[in-house]
Parts: sequence; C-alpha cells; structure tokens
Amino acid sequence: MTEPLNRWEDQPQDADDWKRRSGKMLRTTTSLLLYVLIYYLVFHDLRSIIYLIIVIGVHESGHALGMKWIGYTDIRLFFVPFFGAFVSGKHEKSTPFKKCLMILAGPIPGIIVGTAFLIAYDRMGIHWLYPLGLMFLLLNVFNLLPIKPLDGGQLLFTMMPRWSFPIQSIFTAFAIILLTVMAWSMKSVLLGTIALFLMARLLMQVRSAWKTRHEDDEDMLLQPSTVQQLFLTMLWLLGLLSPLLVISLITNNSIFSF
Repeated sequence: MTEPLNRWEDQPQDADDWKRRSGKMLRTTTSLLLYVLIYYLVFHDLRSIIYLIIVIGVHESGHALGMKWIGYTDIRLFFVPFFGAFVSGKHEKSTPFKKCLMILAGPIPGIIVGTAFLIAYDRMGIHWLYPLGLMFLLLNVFNLLPIKPLDGGQLLFTMMPRWSFPIQSIFTAFAIILLTVMAWSMKSVLLGTIALFLMARLLMQVRSAWKTRHEDDEDMLLQPSTVQQLFLTMLWLLGLLSPLLVISLITNNSIFSF
C-alpha cells in the first residue's frame, strides 16, 4: 500500500519539475530565435550569426557547467541581442576560488578551441576554421578585459575585491578614450555607443563607490588565498596573451594577412 501511495505523491512533483524545465527551454529557445532574427535583419549574414551562436553557446555552456559544479540550481540561459548571452541560477555560499574558476570556465575553453581551430586552419587550409577560430579567440579574450559586466571585471572583483574598483576605473577610462578616438576617426556609431555605455557604467560605479565608502562589505573580506590568486592570475594572463601565443605557434603568418 505504501509504494503506490508514494508514486501518487511523486507525480505532482514530477509534473511541476517538467513544467519548470519546459518553461526554461521555451524561454531560451525564444530568446535565441529573437537573437537570430534581429541580427539577421541588421547584418544580413546568416553564416556569421551561426558562428556567433556557436561561440556564445560554448562560452555560456562552460559557465553553466562551472555553476553546476559549485552548487548552483535552476540554471538558465538567455540570449540578449548585441550583448551576447548570460547564464543565471540560484546558489548558496561558495568559496571565492570556486567562483573564480566558474567565471574562467566560460572564456578559457573558448580560447583553447579558437587557438586549435586557427592552428588547424594554418596546417590544413580548411576555410571555415579561420573565421570561426578567430571569433572564438577574439570574443573570449575581449571577455577577459577587467571591465564589468565582462568576465574579467567579475573575476577581478571576486579575486581582489579591494583593488577591483581602482583597476577597473583606470582601465575603463582608457577604453573610453580609445573607443572615442576610434569612433571619431572611423565615423562609427557602434563604437561611439559602446564608449557612451562604458562612460555611463563608470559614472554609476563611481557613484556607488562613493555612497558605500564607509560601509564594510562582507564580500570585501572574502578572497582567494595568495597561492590561489597567483594561479588564477596566471590563467587570466595566459588568456589575455593567447593571441600572441597563437602567432608564436603558427610559423606561416599568412593566416593573419587579409
């Protein structure tokens, strides 16, 4: 009598779980279709859109696996046109070191794949490996820059919270100046928009830091150990310098000539 009763009690829970999973899948699929549609209407290049989705898919899958490893639940993937995608989830307290590894689990695999594709293109001459490998490499290296909300900015804050704000502010200010000069010289509305976005982001960070300057944030006291920081910094720098590594590994520099 107990076993049938338990099965009957489990059915509503299974039904709720199925509804939750199907709802997450529907939202992810809908956001992906809108992502493809908007990009196609703007750029009219379906091949590049497919490449971009592959790169973003691998990147966010790395984050999702890292999140699952450190105990996240209810993990969701959502695509946002012109901003890429993001993975969200619920979690209990985790160590800063594990959080840093979760952050790096997005860009590092993409950099490895991009490097492998570019070397394979140089050796075998398979045409599609070049644009896809270049996209893998450049987008993931860009994501490691120490600017929030990029992975590099989140990594810096998690790894060295007390030094995060001044380092990010200096780097963001430099990026704003560089993008403004490039937007002016190239007459690029896109680069100008990115510069304005970064400027607004920097002003919000300065305002937030000023308001909380006398408050003791609990997260500020938590950071990886010195050995862990050195290990994470090494991975971070290897990722940022990976384009130079690719150049040194490839003897035929024709891969970089357009």
